[in-house]
Amino acid sequence: MPAAMDANLEMVNFALSCIFVVEMVMKMFGLGLRLYARDRFNLFDAFIVTMGLLETIASPPSFMSKNQPKKGAVSALRSFRLFRVFKLARDWKSLRELLEMIARAVASITNFAVLLFLFIYIYALIGVQFFGNTMRFDADGYPTPFTLEGFWDGTVPRNNFDTLLWAVVTVFQVITGENWNEIMYDTIRGNGKFACIYFITLVVLGDFVLMNLFLALLLDNFGADDEEQIKEKQEETKKLAAKMSVMKSSGKGKSLKSLRSLRGLRTFRPLRMISRRPGLKLVVNALFEAIPEVLNVLFVCMLFFLIFSIVAVNYLKGTFNACSGDVFDALSDAQVDFLVSPTKWATLNDFQRSWFANTSCAGFSNDTISMTSQYVCGCWGADWEPVVPQNFNNVGMAMLTFFEISTTEGWASVMVAAIDSSDIGMQPIRDNNMNWALFFVAFMMVGSFFVVNLFVGVIIDNFNRMKAALGGDFMLTPEQKKWLEAQKAASRVGPVRIMKPPQHPLRRFLFYAVKAKRFEWFIMICIIVNTFLMAGQYFGESTMQAYVINIVNEFFAAVFTVEAVIKLTAFSWEYFEDQWNQFDFFVVLGTLLSVIVEMFTGASVRSLAMLVRVFRVTRILRLVKASKSIRQILLTLYIALPGLSNITSILFLMLFIYSTMGVQLFAKIALNDNIDSHANFRNFGKAFLLLLRSATGEAWDACMHDLASSTPGCVDDPPYNPMMCGFNDFDGCIPLNGCGSPIAFAFFCSFTLLVTYVMLNLTIAVILEGFSLSHEDEEPLFDQDLLEEFQVKWADIDPKATGFVKVDMILQLVNTLKPPLGRYGMPFSMSYFFKFMRQLEVPLYEGEHIHFRDVLLAMTREMVKGLTGDVGTITQMPADQDSAGLMSKRRIDFFAHQYFGACRIQRQVAQWLQIKRRLEKKYMEEYKNKIKKPSGRPKKQRDARVFTIG
Repeated sequence: MPAAMDANLEMVNFALSCIFVVEMVMKMFGLGLRLYARDRFNLFDAFIVTMGLLETIASPPSFMSKNQPKKGAVSALRSFRLFRVFKLARDWKSLRELLEMIARAVASITNFAVLLFLFIYIYALIGVQFFGNTMRFDADGYPTPFTLEGFWDGTVPRNNFDTLLWAVVTVFQVITGENWNEIMYDTIRGNGKFACIYFITLVVLGDFVLMNLFLALLLDNFGADDEEQIKEKQEETKKLAAKMSVMKSSGKGKSLKSLRSLRGLRTFRPLRMISRRPGLKLVVNALFEAIPEVLNVLFVCMLFFLIFSIVAVNYLKGTFNACSGDVFDALSDAQVDFLVSPTKWATLNDFQRSWFANTSCAGFSNDTISMTSQYVCGCWGADWEPVVPQNFNNVGMAMLTFFEISTTEGWASVMVAAIDSSDIGMQPIRDNNMNWALFFVAFMMVGSFFVVNLFVGVIIDNFNRMKAALGGDFMLTPEQKKWLEAQKAASRVGPVRIMKPPQHPLRRFLFYAVKAKRFEWFIMICIIVNTFLMAGQYFGESTMQAYVINIVNEFFAAVFTVEAVIKLTAFSWEYFEDQWNQFDFFVVLGTLLSVIVEMFTGASVRSLAMLVRVFRVTRILRLVKASKSIRQILLTLYIALPGLSNITSILFLMLFIYSTMGVQLFAKIALNDNIDSHANFRNFGKAFLLLLRSATGEAWDACMHDLASSTPGCVDDPPYNPMMCGFNDFDGCIPLNGCGSPIAFAFFCSFTLLVTYVMLNLTIAVILEGFSLSHEDEEPLFDQDLLEEFQVKWADIDPKATGFVKVDMILQLVNTLKPPLGRYGMPFSMSYFFKFMRQLEVPLYEGEHIHFRDVLLAMTREMVKGLTGDVGTITQMPADQDSAGLMSKRRIDFFAHQYFGACRIQRQVAQWLQIKRRLEKKYMEEYKNKIKKPSGRPKKQRDARVFTIG
């Protein structure tokens, strides 16, 4: 930076500091100390102003004092100036809420930080005890025993356990997942294969448990709102719901017409398909609604990055370069020592001066040139190149570097370069300043684990608000939400088919044998033993061991074949109705096929046999049926699949768009270390795979720097030629030598921000939602066993699991179900049954049928009303009708209680008619008895008639 510009900036900063001091003094006198101290922002402002005054006293501006402070002596105090930006939060509501959440999170995470420190400290001590001074290797990479004379001259990896500080840094690096496998392999080389136990437990407990616990604590603070904030969020959700309803009604075509002017961005055309899928629209709307909150988090992130960048630039600018190349590798140890610590010409002896005899730079003989490692390196013809692609030469590059390492990618390399850094233009020295290790660990804790994870919380919080707005859950009472939970639980249950025992004695015996628990557990044990046996095979095993394993495998193949034959005999064709049986039969059939083919063709069937043996291992999946916790996890995955499909579709669109843009921008750039024949943008397929890898965070920063750098002799945007290597590879093809472009920085940073930080966090939101739905309530309204009992009792009246039964069968179902669903073991009358059916309101289908799902939902509704005590609000809520159109029978406009009512009326009418006929018959007999027949011929009477009354 020019000296004049530096002086002008000092003057401007001093003037602004004076203004802030005057503001603070005026507020103190105007409000009084008591009122001034009530406002937390005033206290915050006073702290910043005080830090500014201390900085001015410690480092006066150049126009006030000629004494220049030491390099970086007050950089920490200067960085406090940046916190003045937080004063915007006074009027920036969303930023203020985010800062309040951060303050709550800091308070709750303090205890976790202590736990994390103790965890790292304990594992570091264990590492020092077991692996200290054991990772020293000779030139061939073999460990050097402590008894050898050259033990201390052995090569030590950068990550080791020789000191407590390096042990702490190594453990922390393993927790972040950065190249932890390389550290493990180095430790195994020096200590044996059992050293992997240390690292596996460290990764599981540190990365999988502790870091996710950290994320859980952070997410918990997004829901820790007081009543006033909850009311505000409910109002915001209602406004959001109204906005979404407007977008639903008026968003067809109008939103895309406004984008037609941007026809140059053709790669964004695939986004038009979003309007055709409601699920994708929900995801995109969630993203748009999250933009303000994401911008707030991005603002906070950039502020923290800026603070760390200013400190790093003050100390590390121009220090990330070193002498390298073939010339440097050929230097003697004495020359390397001189390169590290060069001295003036007058202090050199004749031997040292002879090193410069054949060089063109002997101008420093008069000591007018400052002796640096860079100057000496150039004199000897070596290359002065960056140690790592990242640097801290200015604030912009420093912030880019911190953004890169906040993704936990490549941060260890940058840390090592900082530890070895010496001075501007000087050769790095190994472990020159270990304090930088603590600096980067602190940044990873603040800038990566805390600040960056705010993206996760913001995305999930907005996703939940969007879901509540579109789903209307925010308008439901707690009792209604309980009913919805019960509906979801009941909707996941379906009719089951019960196999009836066959009549044949042998088949009947086999039927009960395979249904026995002992038989099932025997097969499970065989599956587990067979799986472990196959896992025990390894390269270099003895012939006898391979023979024994083969014999045992054939034994298990016979066992599984006999199992399939027995079940086929017992169940007949019903055996194939169970998907697990289909899977077993496929594996057994493949095994038998491989044996038969091997008998006739010999060794040519090995590949098929190995393929089938791999499928055998998948039999372990049958254990899922016996494990409730595993079934719960699979249920979580099942619930999350629809949402994940929407997220995956949007993610695919993003990858498609960026891949197309990448081909347009970087297809002709020359290959480099990381942009090679496998990872490049020469065609869409390779570009898509490269970006998919970058989305996981793997070496995305290295690819970015390779695409932004230019190789010697490159051509800026060369014209396309189909004969270029990469587009048409053949002997004599034209080398592809395009120059890199700085656009790569914006390309990859935006891709990382949108895909890694936003889209993948939406995936986390969907999975967490599925997990919460599968564990909807720690104290559910009813036990899952009630639903299973309903399945069993329904199977008695619907053995073929069609889902439909005659409406008359519900009487048997109610009588056999235990309370609270049914009335088994309780007083029961037909009047109560009619009243109960009137409450259920079970719909009817053609043929006087009722459906499994309707009956179960109706019974659970009545059960929830009885348990919650809320009759009105639950009754007003309609049951879920999503699957009504999927029924095999047509629903009619009548209910079961109406049917029973009509039947009751029919019976009453029939009984009345029966009584009427009986009475008529009785009256006729009585009348006939009254009219006695005369002894003679009766006298004819004119117009005599007989009338009957009935």
